[in-house]
Amino acid sequence: MVSRLTTEAVIVGAAPGNGANATTFGGLVLAGHVPGGRLRCIGGVGTGFTAASRRSIRAAGQGPPRNQPAR
Repeated sequence: MVSRLTTEAVIVGAAPGNGANATTFGGLVLAGHVPGGRLRCIGGVGTGFTAASRRSIRAAGQGPPRNQPAR
């Protein structure tokens, strides 16, 4: 029997990509909801994306790039 724990996560940031991923992202920063409605960083993910999924995720989150966290 395989047991898995799952949770919901929100994409809160992205690391710049390089090489073949220079036009999309290198990895995503994820956060989860904690009591009180706040978000807490739970980690990141950077592997397992196809080129098409990277483009789709990048387009969905398209906005002006930021060098500083939102305040």
